Amino acid sequence: MKILVTGGAGYIGSHVCKALQKKNFQVIVFDNLSSGKKNFIKWGKFIKGDLTNFNQIKNVISKTKPDAVIHLAGKISVEESEKEIFSYYKNNFFSTLNLLEAMKINGVKKIVFSSTASVYGNQKKMPISEKASTNPLNIYSKTKFFSEQLIKDYNRIHGINFFILRYFNAAGADFDCEIGEIHDPETHLIPLAIEALLNNKKFTVFGRNYNTHDKTAVRDYIHVNDLASAHILALKKNNKRNKSNVLNLGSEKGMSVLEVLNLLEKSKNIKIKKKFYKKRKGDMPKLISSSKLANKVLGWKAKISKEDILNSAYSWHYKILKKYEKKNT
Repeated sequence: MKILVTGGAGYIGSHVCKALQKKNFQVIVFDNLSSGKKNFIKWGKFIKGDLTNFNQIKNVISKTKPDAVIHLAGKISVEESEKEIFSYYKNNFFSTLNLLEAMKINGVKKIVFSSTASVYGNQKKMPISEKASTNPLNIYSKTKFFSEQLIKDYNRIHGINFFILRYFNAAGADFDCEIGEIHDPETHLIPLAIEALLNNKKFTVFGRNYNTHDKTAVRDYIHVNDLASAHILALKKNNKRNKSNVLNLGSEKGMSVLEVLNLLEKSKNIKIKKKFYKKRKGDMPKLISSSKLANKVLGWKAKISKEDILNSAYSWHYKILKKYEKKNT
């Protein structure tokens, strides 16, 4: 089975590509390398291209003839999205429209879409199930939500079957330390905390007045390899039954910012210096998944522990730091 992976050079995309190749899928990586890393392209044929260019993606699909598409390309920063509305709608929403139309023209009828739990907005009831109302509160989550609606419309009108996977917080790294989480600029909690720990810098905690048990934001962290396995299961299910679904992917357990920092400190026996700032616009106090539907539909469940999430991430960032030090000595 031949799979086109948009954003396949990115953090999650590269882990998905590695998992696909291990399962003997034929992988085509499509990425503009604006945030993806060329040295992460180790599994599959690489085609450099941009989804904002309709003719380009149409021609790529025409030539490669994939059986299905995994769509991971897009911009991901909540904070940045509130400042760069045009860029986010162009790269997340408009690109998805281009991709779907190119799939329609070329007769590709299957897509697995990388969405986000932030489409739910603030929810009083935890854990959050797929039946919860959607209320995206920032530009990033709105572009994902509207992309979901596009996919549903192309399903209804043109018969493109889908699995929409609403990720909670992707974290951790490949256990072989070949690939891991790295963004420029980095905005995610775990890599920033590890960077602060390794470099003896102060770590900034945004918000200490959330309505949570320790007043810091709570998130549901899921290892990137668990996410990758869900994509493969979704492809197989889509291929067998041509059935579409919206599924949450999470561990069903929440950790606050301070709990993540404390666990890292305990694991490495090092104190992280902290400074506290006001919460960022668009950030939600708590997101915890119910992934019961993913278990029912795909037979999927998050398996990797929070300790292994943090340890794999630490190993990856330690490797990067040592490479940098060696390069500059």
